Amino acid sequence: MLFSESLAVESDKIFEYYEKFGEETLSKAFLSYVSYKWLVRDVRVGKYFEKRIYDEAYKTKSTLFIVSYLKILSEKKFLTDEERDYVTVWVENLAEDGIILPFFKEFKNKCRLPAEIENSNYVVCYADSEDEVAINYRIISSANGGDRSYTVEWMKNVYQGIFVKEFLVFADEVVQYYISIKEKGDDEPKIIMSDELVIKQDVLFEERLGT
Repeated sequence: MLFSESLAVESDKIFEYYEKFGEETLSKAFLSYVSYKWLVRDVRVGKYFEKRIYDEAYKTKSTLFIVSYLKILSEKKFLTDEERDYVTVWVENLAEDGIILPFFKEFKNKCRLPAEIENSNYVVCYADSEDEVAINYRIISSANGGDRSYTVEWMKNVYQGIFVKEFLVFADEVVQYYISIKEKGDDEPKIIMSDELVIKQDVLFEERLGT
C-alpha cells in the first residue's frame, strides 16, 4: 500500500491498524508519503491522518509535516487562537527560509502574514525536483496594453518539486503565461500549461476592507 497511487479516506483505518503493531518505520514512511501526496496532489486525507500530521508537526518540527499541517489549516474558515499563533509563527519562519507556498494566501484576513505574502500573487507548478521549469509571461495593462513580448524566467523549486513564481500585480493588470518543463534526460522542454493571472480592482478593494 505504501507505493500505491490511489489513497482513499478508508486508508485511515488501515494505517491505524498498522500502528497498533508498533511498526514505527513503516508507519512514518507511509505518513510521509500521504503528507507529500496531500501537499502536491491534493490527495484527500482522513481525520486520523490529519491528527497524525498534527502530532508529527508539533513533535518532530519536520518541514514536510509542518507544511502539510499548514495546508490543512488553510482550508478552515475559522482558526482557533492556538492555530492562528501556529500559522503566524511558522509561515514567517518558512518565508525566512525561502519557502513560500501559494496556499499561504488563504490565511489572509485570518492571521498576520509577512507583507511579501500579503501583497504578492503566485503561480505554482508541480514537477520532479530535478526538472527545469520555466515560466514565459507578459503583463498586460488595461490602461496601456503593457508589454506584448514574453519574459522567460526559471521558476524556483521552493520545496520538494513545488515550483513557484511570485508576481506583484496591480489593479486590472493581467499576467498571461505558459509553463514549460525540461525533464532530466530530455533535449527539449515541453509546454505543460498556459493560463492568466487576473487581479480585479474590486477584489483589491474588498481585501483592503478585510471582507
